[in-house]
Amino acid sequence: MADAVNPGRVYRELRWDNITGTVLLFEDWHIARVKINKGKLITGLMVNFDVYEHKALYQNNNQPFEFIDQLDYIETDFDQPEKRKMFMNGFISNQFNPNTFVQVLNEGKYMLIKYARKVLNDTKTYGSGNNDNKTIELQSFYFLANNKSTTPIKLSKSALEEIAGSRKNELTAYLSANNLNPKKEEDFTRAVVYLNGFSN
Repeated sequence: MADAVNPGRVYRELRWDNITGTVLLFEDWHIARVKINKGKLITGLMVNFDVYEHKALYQNNNQPFEFIDQLDYIETDFDQPEKRKMFMNGFISNQFNPNTFVQVLNEGKYMLIKYARKVLNDTKTYGSGNNDNKTIELQSFYFLANNKSTTPIKLSKSALEEIAGSRKNELTAYLSANNLNPKKEEDFTRAVVYLNGFSN
C-alpha cells in the first residue's frame, strides 16, 4: 500500500523494560478506509493508533509507518457496521492538540467524541526497581464538540439535560421510552443524536 499514501516515517513502538502492555490502541491492526485531505479515498489499509505519543499508523508490507499526509478521517472496520469506528482530528481542546485523532461517536451539530490515551501507571512499592510495578493504563475521556470546539463532558443525564435546554421533557420521555442509561456510551450517544434532531 506504499503507493497509496505518501511514504511515511518508519514507526518504532516505544517500549520499556519490565513493563507489559502496548502503547497501541488496538491489540490487532484494523482494516480501514482513509480519506486524505484534498485527495483520494484509500480502502484497505491496516491501521492502528499510538495513544501514548498520539500518532496515526498504517502498515506497509507488515512494517508500521506513521502517516505524514493530512487526513480528513480514518474509518476502521467500515464493512462491519457493529464494529465501525470513525476517527478525526482538528478538534480544539486544552487536553490534546489538534493533530490528535479522536473517536467521533456521532454526526450532527453536537458530536460526542472520545479521547483515548495510555499512560504509565506507577504503583512502585518500597525497595522495588524503577519499573518493577509500572503498568500501561488506557484512559478515556469524553467531550462534546460543536464546530470543532470541545467541552469536557461526563456521561450523565444532567449533561444531556444541559444540551437539551428547553427540551428536557422530551429528553426524559425519549430516555424512558427507549430504556436508555445515560451513563453508557452507546445510550448517551443515541440521546445526543436524538437532541441533534431539534437543532436542524
